[in-house]
Amino acid sequence: FQHQKTIQNDSFTGFYRQKLNNLEFAFRCAKMNSIQSSENLNILWANLIVEELLRHGIEYFCISPGSRSTPLTIAAVRHPSTTTKIFYDERGAAFYALGYARASKKAAALICSSGTAAANYYPAVIEASQENIPLIVLSADRPPELRNSGANQTIDQVELFGKYPRFFFDFPCPNKQDSANFVLSKIDETVGHAMGNNPGPVHLNCMFREPLAPKKEIWPTDYLDGVKDWLASEVVFLRPKTHSVQGLEQDAQKIIDLIEENSFGVILAGRNENEADQQAILELAEKINWPIFADITSGLRFSSSKNVVHYFDQLLFSNSIQERLKEAPILHLGGQLVSKRLLKFLEKYKGRHIHILETEKIINPAKSVSLRIQQPVQSLIKNILPKITLKNKNVFCDELIRKNEIIGNHLNNFDSAQNSLNEVIVSRVISQNINENAALFLASSMPIRDMDMFGSKGKEKVKIGANRGASGIDGTIASALGFAQGALRPLTLLIGDLAFIHDINSLALLNNFKYPVTIILINNQGGGIFSFLPIAQYDEVFEDNFGTPHSFTFQRAAQLFGLDYFNPGSVSEFKRDYTAAQKNKSATLLEIRTKRTANFSLHKKLQSEINFLL
Repeated sequence: FQHQKTIQNDSFTGFYRQKLNNLEFAFRCAKMNSIQSSENLNILWANLIVEELLRHGIEYFCISPGSRSTPLTIAAVRHPSTTTKIFYDERGAAFYALGYARASKKAAALICSSGTAAANYYPAVIEASQENIPLIVLSADRPPELRNSGANQTIDQVELFGKYPRFFFDFPCPNKQDSANFVLSKIDETVGHAMGNNPGPVHLNCMFREPLAPKKEIWPTDYLDGVKDWLASEVVFLRPKTHSVQGLEQDAQKIIDLIEENSFGVILAGRNENEADQQAILELAEKINWPIFADITSGLRFSSSKNVVHYFDQLLFSNSIQERLKEAPILHLGGQLVSKRLLKFLEKYKGRHIHILETEKIINPAKSVSLRIQQPVQSLIKNILPKITLKNKNVFCDELIRKNEIIGNHLNNFDSAQNSLNEVIVSRVISQNINENAALFLASSMPIRDMDMFGSKGKEKVKIGANRGASGIDGTIASALGFAQGALRPLTLLIGDLAFIHDINSLALLNNFKYPVTIILINNQGGGIFSFLPIAQYDEVFEDNFGTPHSFTFQRAAQLFGLDYFNPGSVSEFKRDYTAAQKNKSATLLEIRTKRTANFSLHKKLQSEINFLL
């Protein structure tokens, strides 16, 4: 069926179309028969749930084995249209599903047993909620008569994730009184919340009584009469309510007025994995000749566009530049921004700041936003482009671009002078040598900040991901692998040692992983970012309680999980090993050992040099 459109262009169109119609009818009959032949009501309800999720385009199921979830697991693995993946632990499963959804723009479903299993989803559910990423959580549960009874593996799973899910429903145990219509319509309602105007995680808690296995039991022959049309079709039972975009013209006019009234302004490009949005932002900037301060998660940070100011974080070292920017109008397009220096600037900002984001999420930590517009970025830009006049760059814009180039040249000279490895040069080498069309996932703390501040331009087709909703270090390896799976690309993961230790069990997911993976592990034997905090000045408490020192190295971890391993000691060795790793069809771990104190001093030295240049 996937080749139907191609076949329609064939000279034997009529013949093949008839064949396809016959096959499609046979396929529908097979699915209908599989549902009608469900061994018992538990299996039937699970089949209904999985089939309806599939009709909504949710085809990827991340399963953590367990007894109580047996009906759901059976339904998922039996269905010919699902892709299922088994996970040893639920935390890794949830972060993998998060990464997959982030890259693919399609929700994944999570299946787990009762008890603390679902509780391990919590960190990823929070991250998904913070970043408007849809996840479908299907937790199995004991029947209501076992609640508050001391029964084994029974906890209170009702609203387990608090306020973070967009929707929660406590499914009753499968029974004859609740119709198939009820099951399907509840799935449709759930997906509507997950994929709606405020997308995010949803939680269905599915209670099951015995038998959990596909044991034959009689159920009413007329039970499916109310869904005969659904069984014979390929469409969902009830279409989720569509969220119409209101006020597009009025919002567009407000932005047009801002642009036409000001010869100069700044575009802040925040987190955005949508390539159509990214292209639209470049087109807007080119027409109005405003500079783009491109966050590393915007997809534009590596762009060679003449309007992208790659080192805006460094430019904000300059008090004079900050002073000249403090009343310039700002168009913030997309999600969160990594730069702490930019946040500090916005706390003092006095101009007009418009934030455009498709979802309901409020991003305004500096309280500087004067107008918030909830519209799809691409649609809004497409609307305004024909209505705005072409602008010439002004003197200050040219100055920003010129100083951005000065910083870039200084960092190029820095590259040439380096022989020993440090954390800045690692980011530089990765950004310069990563293969086009690869995926790059950045761990929280220093890896994402270094790439945001120092990454080099040029690799425009690299797809970049990071967990910045809550900015935790948990689940980073699993998230990165899910991101690669969703993006259908080879992966480079840049990660620190604490985040690596935190999720080391997720290396098991690399067994038979479809895409080549290169993990670049910066091991400074502790939490490097803490050296940049005020507490670092208090020697008597800092090292043991905040520095998180350890003496681990990770060659044996690579051996345990079957990864190739390199430990480069110089820049030239790192370039050589990274190039070789990207050609490897399996997974590679590159461990780079640095010193936290030396890293802190290097950052301060570079900042001082760049500030002098400005």
